[in-house]
Amino acid sequence: MGNQLDRTDIRLVRALSQVIYDRSFLFDDLKQINYISKGLKGFFGQIQKDEQNGSLILLQPDGSSVAIVNAESTSLDMQDPILFDFENLSKLVMDQVSSNLDVEEYIRMGTRLFFGKIVDSIAEGQELLSEKFFKRFQGSFQKAINNPTLAFTLQQGDDYYINVNLRTEMNGQISISSTGAEHKQDAYILIDIDVFTNRSESYGSFVEKSNKIAVETLDQMLGLLEG
Repeated sequence: MGNQLDRTDIRLVRALSQVIYDRSFLFDDLKQINYISKGLKGFFGQIQKDEQNGSLILLQPDGSSVAIVNAESTSLDMQDPILFDFENLSKLVMDQVSSNLDVEEYIRMGTRLFFGKIVDSIAEGQELLSEKFFKRFQGSFQKAINNPTLAFTLQQGDDYYINVNLRTEMNGQISISSTGAEHKQDAYILIDIDVFTNRSESYGSFVEKSNKIAVETLDQMLGLLEG
């Protein structure tokens, strides 16, 4: 790798979205839950009710996407998504929930994007991070730095916050086919960007802004890694 990180090798490994709202008592109405299920059935092949945790779970058959609806929150988790598809599906999920559970505003909204580059080993990824961010500290301490991780929080305007975490990690994927489940793990350098706000606005407006902020932040981080 030569202590270089080519941005053309970066891909979106995982995308998460969550909204939190005041408890909706309509969640206890099976008719409303049925409306949500019907509205999203074309995008999630498997729908089930988790009675123990009080959740509606919507799954794609290959395990690539899962949405979880509760009386006080809704989330979407997608593996290896296209950012445009994540944005559109999350809008659809949140729209179905807000309209059928009569959610007028959100207390908190957040998206979390995991951008990654596969490396040959965890050691190789850690070597790059140490070289780019911790070399001067290693010289000062005169000791090897193990498991280098960089984490900080940014603020954009008065209402948007960005948690950035740069680390190495083994990332596993489960693929489900007619022959059964296959599990594969790769070593990654992960750039984990979590954008959230407590501002009251539509989810559609938020997710468009948050994804733009995340991509801009990714570009800035890659500039540091390439420098």
